Amino acid sequence: KDDYVVSSQLFNPDCEYITIITDKGTAKRLKLSEIEKTSRANRGILLMKEIKSNPSKIIDIYLIPSKEEITVTTIAEVKTVKLTEISIMDRQSNGSFIAKDRIMGTYKNAKLISNEDFINDQSNKNSEIIPRTDKEYKSLKNIDEKMNEIEMQLDDIEEN
Repeated sequence: KDDYVVSSQLFNPDCEYITIITDKGTAKRLKLSEIEKTSRANRGILLMKEIKSNPSKIIDIYLIPSKEEITVTTIAEVKTVKLTEISIMDRQSNGSFIAKDRIMGTYKNAKLISNEDFINDQSNKNSEIIPRTDKEYKSLKNIDEKMNEIEMQLDDIEEN
């Protein structure tokens, strides 16, 4: 009725859990099989029991593998939370605390890999990625010099 959309995501149907984060510092994981698939026109189902005296607001959801990590930002701290550390609960539960303070936002952690590892990983997938040579990588100094040359040429054109 008077609710608003918090998140909309495409996800792998093999995902087993939905992770729900609230502004009050709580989180829970819920089995996707507990959520019935409905049509767009139907009214949604509650994912948490509403506490009228001190309501929580869902601020983020994640439909990612349980081995992933998220970063939680609160008023006082920024901390990493493994999804496996978040309890699996039913729809009526309001979750367990993952932060002492009010949660301002969250994001999924990304794993950085080297260019070499990326190329090796892609070559295992039979992709056609051609690695760049060292000559193709320009230092910032060279780029700066080229930009200065272009600016000087544009100044000359404007003067003439």
